[in-house]
Parts: sequence; structure tokens; C-alpha cells
Amino acid sequence: EAFSIGGVPFLAVAFHSSGATEDVPSYIYRWNSSEVRQADGYTRVVGFVPFEVLPTSGATSATFLLCGPERTPILAISSSLGRAISGATHKGSVSVYRFSPSSGTPSGTSGTFTLAQSIPAIGASGLDLFTILGKGGGDFLVIANRQDQVPVSLGDYSAYDQVPEIHKWDTGAGLFTLHQRLSGPGFESVPDSAAGLDASQAFCSPNCIPGDDGVTMS
Repeated sequence: EAFSIGGVPFLAVAFHSSGATEDVPSYIYRWNSSEVRQADGYTRVVGFVPFEVLPTSGATSATFLLCGPERTPILAISSSLGRAISGATHKGSVSVYRFSPSSGTPSGTSGTFTLAQSIPAIGASGLDLFTILGKGGGDFLVIANRQDQVPVSLGDYSAYDQVPEIHKWDTGAGLFTLHQRLSGPGFESVPDSAAGLDASQAFCSPNCIPGDDGVTMS
């Protein structure tokens, strides 16, 4: 997720796994426009450099928004809890961080992302922060919950039965509160068939997350 605070570019990267474990941190990088001279005599801009490390486990998504009338910088990252000894566990959380600039420094040049809230999630595979203007609007966080169990076989889409949630920013509390669950009759988080298409590609967005069956994505 690319964003800017006080005109300074940042990049939040959600790391899902090291290949051996899902217990890996995620990183926030800050743009450094300083120039350095290389051995060949040419100069180049430093680019993104590590700014902060956030504890995550099986992170799947990151999203940023300036929330409320005070334009509070908010970063949300979704995590799963990784794998239990007996198999996969999908109960995770969405960590909501608030950026606090250091005293006496311009916003964006120095500060920290502080954990402000942890929202329970079940197999969350994606997040988004957005704003709706007008009556009833505000700043919202949508969580794409996915599953809380392992499919019993290839093509078992009934395991993907969790519904998305929408949380609304409460300016007074400085936190998100549950606003709505997007459920409906026969709801599944992935389609029950994909005739003529490979199941790993059908209805798949650019940032798909592989399922436990190794094929299904969301």
C-alpha cells in the first residue's frame, strides 16, 4: 500500500510467509530522496528505506486512509494466526495503527505507528479503507473475511462461508466500530463453480490469496 504523510511517500508491505513459517513481520518503508554517489561516479536517489517493523503473522493486506475531520493517519494490516499443530487456523485479526509524529518535527519526517485497535477477523484475505460523502457517510474499513475451516476436498467451496464486515470510524473514540455485515442467502466467499475456467484463475483478483487446497483463491 502506497501512501503519503505530510507530503512524504511511504510504502506498507504485508509479508505473508517466509516459506517456512507465517510468523513473519511486515514492513513500512519511507522514501529517501537523498542522492548518493556510486562507485562508477554516477549519483542515484536512495529510494525507499525501512522505517518501521510491525509484528504480523500471515499478513494478507495493508490499507491506509486519513480518517475523520482531523485527518488522522490510519494504517490497517490483516493477519492470520498461521498454522496450529493440528492443521490450519484462520482466526486472525486486523491491526489498526495510528501515526504519531515526533514532537517538534514536521509530520512524516519522524514518528511511529502505534497500535490503536485490534479487530477480530476470520481468514481475512483483503482490506480496504474508503470514504463516503453525504448523509450517513464517513470513513469505513471493509474486511474480506474468508474461511474458518479447511476444505475437505478439492472443489469444496462450502468452507469459504465467512461474510465481509464493514467498520466505521468513530471520530470521538478514535476507533472503528462494526457498522454492517454483508451477508445474504447462500452466501459463499468464492463461486461454487467455474465452468470453462481453471479454478485457480476464475473470479480471481490481481492480489489473490491461495487457499489451503492449494488451488482456490480469493
